[in-house]
Amino acid sequence: MRRNLEGKLDGDGIKMGQAVETGVSFIAPLVVGKVMPPSVAPQSLRSLGALENTEISAAQIALERQTAAQNIKEARNLLRNAGIPREARNEIINSFDLKTFRIERVSSTRREFRVFDDFSAKLKGRYVSPDLFSSQTEIITNLALLKNSATRFGTVTIPESSIVFTGKVAPQVRFSPGLTGGAKQTFLTGDLENYNFKEIYVRNK
Repeated sequence: MRRNLEGKLDGDGIKMGQAVETGVSFIAPLVVGKVMPPSVAPQSLRSLGALENTEISAAQIALERQTAAQNIKEARNLLRNAGIPREARNEIINSFDLKTFRIERVSSTRREFRVFDDFSAKLKGRYVSPDLFSSQTEIITNLALLKNSATRFGTVTIPESSIVFTGKVAPQVRFSPGLTGGAKQTFLTGDLENYNFKEIYVRNK
């Protein structure tokens, strides 16, 4: 079960220490062109092209999964070293669409957004997003918020060199059919005091 934008872990002050990104680089496979004899008909060439495109797509998918698996493994190690229990580690990882999961060392300071309601979710929390939505329903649907009415809105400044987890929000339709997810999501590691949170909007009730 994913935790909502606040979640039980938010505000617990997870300390990652001197965690660094050690991800593995991969080189995409090359597709070598084929020289066809004059007897090959145009339809055969088109079929061959479609086959090659399918092969390339399959290779790309395999590469993405391999990269995600490496990042997930590293993230589990970081969380375990920070003293996070197994169940909580799984909840954090599974809040993401796994094939999109990445560990990122932030290259330059950036701003993202946090929605909360000041009940189950507070301004300071670990789940934020670079995505903006025009309505409360869209926010809850795309961020798959189970216990967050998204009535308040804030920004968070993420400093350069911060270690964060990024990816897309996993669907939570087993809890509610409308929680389809799919928005971009960032999970903040380390001490939350390292990030600057600021409330900027309260939705009229």
